[in-house]
Amino acid sequence: MDSLEQVLSGTTVATAFQQWFDQDTTAIVTGGAGEIGNAIVRLLGSFGVRLAIFDRDPAKLEQTYELLKGEGLKAEYRLCDVTNENELTESVSYVVEKLGVPSILINNAGITRDARYNNISSEAWSAVLKTNLDSAFYCTKVIAPHMERLRRGRIINISSRAILGTPGQANYAASKAGLIGLTRVLALELASKGITVNAVAPGWIDTRMTRNVVPESAERAINQIPLKRAGTPQEVANVVCFLSSNWASYITGQTIFVCGGRSVGLVSV
Repeated sequence: MDSLEQVLSGTTVATAFQQWFDQDTTAIVTGGAGEIGNAIVRLLGSFGVRLAIFDRDPAKLEQTYELLKGEGLKAEYRLCDVTNENELTESVSYVVEKLGVPSILINNAGITRDARYNNISSEAWSAVLKTNLDSAFYCTKVIAPHMERLRRGRIINISSRAILGTPGQANYAASKAGLIGLTRVLALELASKGITVNAVAPGWIDTRMTRNVVPESAERAINQIPLKRAGTPQEVANVVCFLSSNWASYITGQTIFVCGGRSVGLVSV
């Protein structure tokens, strides 16, 4: 059997993976200081992508930035409320000046305010929809025109397996389902500009949020996963990185579940 190097027509594995991204590629990652966002920026940075991290948590932003800088990665960060279009526009202008025109946008900002439907306040409903869904629209509206001028771009929206139905998450599931619809429409509208738009829908991922779930509920959730374990932020980042790369140039309008098979249905064996 031919070696991988031979299959790649003599190019080395390292060279092949360098071709995942063009030189001087800049990515904006919202919610980049969270656990999944952190995994995404570190992986993109390892491929030489210049990183712009947007988040509302100043302590986590600083911590993430110092981590990236310690790893020798090119990064900038902005304390930014991505639900505020004016603030977002200012932050994007800063990124263009410091790092160059962004050709990758990862809409990862998200929050939860879980409760049964009759206990969800108007504030909790609006906050979740605004952060999880509205921000992705605003970010695309501000950043996609820059990509259009480049005639290339990748937009990845972080949705959730919760769109298939999770009791106690009516607001969260609605916001993440909205992202799927937004993804499909944007994929059609931006295709002629050389921009692909896809969604990634994580399932039960080992983050602070799932670690705070009571053990009985966590055990029940994991038992419903065919692979019988939680996923990791790195496993989500792997898919996001691929969809952001040149190797995913013919994929658009799709939703990729990263859920250990949980999206297939309930496990009965």
